[in-house]
Order: sequence, then C-alpha cells, then structure tokens
Amino acid sequence: MNSAEISAILLEDQKEWEALCAVLDVRPTGVVHGIGPTSWNARDVYAHVARWLEYSNSNLENALTGIPLSNIQESQFDEINGRWQQEDSELSLVEARIRAYKEFQRRVKIIKSIPLEKWTEEVVKMVYLDGASHYRLHRSYITD
Repeated sequence: MNSAEISAILLEDQKEWEALCAVLDVRPTGVVHGIGPTSWNARDVYAHVARWLEYSNSNLENALTGIPLSNIQESQFDEINGRWQQEDSELSLVEARIRAYKEFQRRVKIIKSIPLEKWTEEVVKMVYLDGASHYRLHRSYITD
C-alpha cells in the first residue's frame, strides 16, 4: 500500500458516502429498502452504517495497537442488524445522520493516521470492509 492507493481509497469512500447521503436525504420518510418487518427508512440506514462504522473503526484501531479483535461471523449479521435497528428506532433522522457522519469522519482520520509500514494484508481487508462497497451496497437496495 502506498500513499496514492490510500488516497484512492479515501476518495472512493468519500464519493460513495456522498452518493448514499444524497439518496437518503431526498427520501427522509418512508421505506427506502426492504419490505415488511425488515424494511428500513433513511434513519435506519444511517443508524446501521453508523453502528458498523463504529464497530469496524474500533476493530481497526485495535488491530493497529495490538489489541485482540472482535469477530462477528457473517451468519450473525441479520440478527445484529435487527437488534441494532430496534435499539436505534428512537433516534431521529438527524441524530442517526450525525452519528453516521461522525463515524465516517473517524474512519477517515484513522485511515490517514496509519503509517505505511502498518498497512498489512489484514489492515487492508479491514479498511475495505466498511467503506465504499458498503455504501454502494445500500444504494443498490434503494428503489424508486
């Protein structure tokens, strides 16, 4: 990993973040993806992204300082997402968006602070996990 590659990651993250926010902000009410009990509104998506960013940011910081990582299995995602959606259901759209934005900014700060020699294969994988591809995935779920 070199400086140009890191800059490219940050640029793509920013582009996809802005695209997701733009889609969510024009649909502040109503369902944006899913149906029935698994449907999500804009607040739910922002809260979801905030939660996963908080988790991955903490894991990334831990990896960089040698603290053991928290491992969530992919088979647990639906259960965790459902629990977090329920826990965050009292948030306003503004509160959820602020949380997501703060965690996104924290992510940028962490990535910028990683010394080149610490960009191991594990760190690269962690950085890609909750970045542009996650935001792009949620945009793909949103239908008109």
